[in-house]
Amino acid sequence: AAEPPVDENWTLLQENERYLAVAKPGQLPVHPSGRFFKHTLWYLLRRKYGELHIVNRLDRETSGITIAAKDSGAAAILSSLFAGRESTKKYIAFVFGAFPETLTADGFLSDDRKSEVRKKRRFTERALYGSESARTMFRLLGTDGTVSAVEAVPETGRLHQIRATLCSLGYPMVGDKLYGPDDAIFLRYIASEMTEEDRKKLLLDRQALHASELSFVCPFTKRKILFKAPLPDDLSGLYCRCTGAII
Repeated sequence: AAEPPVDENWTLLQENERYLAVAKPGQLPVHPSGRFFKHTLWYLLRRKYGELHIVNRLDRETSGITIAAKDSGAAAILSSLFAGRESTKKYIAFVFGAFPETLTADGFLSDDRKSEVRKKRRFTERALYGSESARTMFRLLGTDGTVSAVEAVPETGRLHQIRATLCSLGYPMVGDKLYGPDDAIFLRYIASEMTEEDRKKLLLDRQALHASELSFVCPFTKRKILFKAPLPDDLSGLYCRCTGAII
């Protein structure tokens, strides 16, 4: 069966003997899964560089920095580094609503039992059955009163951490079918029944989340590394709308 179309325009940020850093577009899966095999970042990189190990996984619709190790030893070392607090990850998210200047979300993530979507998670200030601790620091970059550009710095690495936390705080993500303004859109999406009204409500055809910065001390050279990935074109307009900046 033909695989669904994807955006294959990834960009190389840096390459060395042990790993490479790339900026992945939105609408490109990282690993083979479901209907996707050749239409994945893993496969596209493998065609050019040979066997690789993806270290930090981003959701299919999330754009930004991804690290791929060139050998299993480097993959193990980098995976351990990124799993802890030895690295700093910064994201730019676009949400509905006027976000506060700063906000620290220190609480827990668990399954959202009130949602019809079984995979959806929720953020709460107190621990619930089966919950995981989650902490994210948010900073407002700009807002027009209805949409806000927000910097998110997660101190833990939980599934859907930024998206679920923002949604639970009352700031659903632009373009997000699951954690956007109406999670019923997700049910229509998987049934191929999304309406034009759904698309207008979301503002964007993918979740507006971008992994913009990644910093760490390289375990191989012991030097401080900082990778930056500029906003892709589909998010630049939202950034200008929220901040008034021209990029």
